[in-house]
Amino acid sequence: MRQRVDPKAFELLGEMLDPPPPPPKITRKWAPRLTPSQQTLFATKARYPLCHGEKGSAKTYGCLMKLVKHCYENKNALDLILVRVKSMANKGGAWDKLMAEVLPVWRDGNRDRDGKLLDEGLGLQHSEVRFDSQHNEFVWVQNQFGGWCMIVLVSAPHANQLRDRIRGYEPSMVFTDELTSTDSDQYFQAVAAQIGRRPQVKGQQQYIAACNPEGESHWVYQKWFVNAFDEETGEWDPDFERIYFPIADNAVNLQPGYLESLAKIYRDDPTEADRMIRGLWIDRPSGEGVFAGLFNAAIHVRPILEDGTPDHRHSLMPDPAHPFIITLDPGSVYNVFIFMQ
Repeated sequence: MRQRVDPKAFELLGEMLDPPPPPPKITRKWAPRLTPSQQTLFATKARYPLCHGEKGSAKTYGCLMKLVKHCYENKNALDLILVRVKSMANKGGAWDKLMAEVLPVWRDGNRDRDGKLLDEGLGLQHSEVRFDSQHNEFVWVQNQFGGWCMIVLVSAPHANQLRDRIRGYEPSMVFTDELTSTDSDQYFQAVAAQIGRRPQVKGQQQYIAACNPEGESHWVYQKWFVNAFDEETGEWDPDFERIYFPIADNAVNLQPGYLESLAKIYRDDPTEADRMIRGLWIDRPSGEGVFAGLFNAAIHVRPILEDGTPDHRHSLMPDPAHPFIITLDPGSVYNVFIFMQ
């Protein structure tokens, strides 16, 4: 008798979506090759782990590995991959990595940087990519019990679209990629509120996210690094775990010259270099507040009116009897020309 998925579990898709015929059960033991930070992600029971770090540290790859592991170990898992715009997931993004790199590893086995097969995988099967009634891409992934679980790709360019696009979903795990590219905590709040209700799922149902650092003023930093700390007790909220992914952990998997190329790319932008090469959360200087405590229009602006406000109708003209000095101050963010007499 053909095995079917409980239709109530997937009514969120708006229609009956039959999985492929039942695959055979998997009894063999196998594990993906992981970096130390990816191993920490695999082991964490925190509800909302954040994977952060510099470029090339395999954050997205580790999160996708955890999604497939979650599908493999459960009978009724529904995983969501959430991105702001779909092109961030395709064209080399999370969805492309899932289909071209991650799922083949679970099927065929681990490979080294040059693509050489290192062992034999689980033979894990998956369906071709399909589209649900909302035009979201999805794929069926085999579990160890001889059934199927689902991974769906959802995009929401604007925070106010999230509630409508997520309404009805009851995922057991969500992975939001490039979280610092979003401008609102609705990308966390509206989605995380849907997690934890899915039946027949063992273990913690989680919202996991990956990002490169931005500034300390960004909502992601505030939620995981500031608000998660209780100043009265001196303790961190264990649900908001922060997992740092150093690029050194993944250096063996990177192509030769990649690290050197990043240094060249960001050598004229120290703020971005701190974020993308050193994994630091640093705000970009605005250029507006450097002299805010010293600036006084009545002293530093000419010409001015009798009431001390700038005179916008007239210009300050140089005196040809005195030298006119022009200097250039090239900066990492702004270039400044200074005219002095």
